[in-house]
Amino acid sequence: MHARDLSHRLTHEYSEFKMWAEFFVKKQLPMQTRGFLNRTETLMNEKSNRFLAYIRNSRLLKKSDGISEFFKNIGEVEKGNGEISDYYDMSDNSEGDNNKIS
Repeated sequence: MHARDLSHRLTHEYSEFKMWAEFFVKKQLPMQTRGFLNRTETLMNEKSNRFLAYIRNSRLLKKSDGISEFFKNIGEVEKGNGEISDYYDMSDNSEGDNNKIS
């Protein structure tokens, strides 16, 4: 093989590789990336929906009596300390200059 034939062959191979690389970077890579991202998004949505459904059906979140233990305990602690329905009489403080809080 002569040097001229070798040079011509290498130039031809380089040109084909350059066209292939340009096609791959401009066309194939974006298309493959979009496909991968779409598949990943679909998979993540399915997994999150399945996980959220599992959380929604959890026994820890379901209470048979409709009130949580926290509010039951607060009610027991605050018994005797007053109620929301207690009446506050403001007529004692409505005498003008005698609005001092003792």
